[in-house]
Amino acid sequence: EQVCFAGMQPPERIRALLASSLCLAHAADQPPADLTLETSLALGTPIVSSSGKKPSSLLIHEETGLLVPTTNLDRFQAALSQLANNPSLRESLAECARTRMAFRINRQLGERLESIYNDLLRKPVSSGRSSFGCQGR
Repeated sequence: EQVCFAGMQPPERIRALLASSLCLAHAADQPPADLTLETSLALGTPIVSSSGKKPSSLLIHEETGLLVPTTNLDRFQAALSQLANNPSLRESLAECARTRMAFRINRQLGERLESIYNDLLRKPVSSGRSSFGCQGR
């Protein structure tokens, strides 16, 4: 049994910690930073989080992690125990988390590429040169 209260860490250290963790436990009133959630989910590290005032849209109970009421310490502890003692649940949550993040990243990349192409098509091309600086033939 090992618990790590890492505090502020550089991104590469956070990735290493999350990749080697059984789960990410977040028990605060405020939702965790989306970058921390995205990293955890992309690495397939399940999350146990208090539902707080406004849980992140990335956290889906029993799909990407377990959400428990902020004020219920017993349920939070039970959720942590459930993950610790149930490898198939951890793997199921991890797989769903990785899949959702891959879809989200691919969608974001697709939207960004679409925006870039649309911007390029709106720009006039100078005579004899393409917008990429290649000689026209």
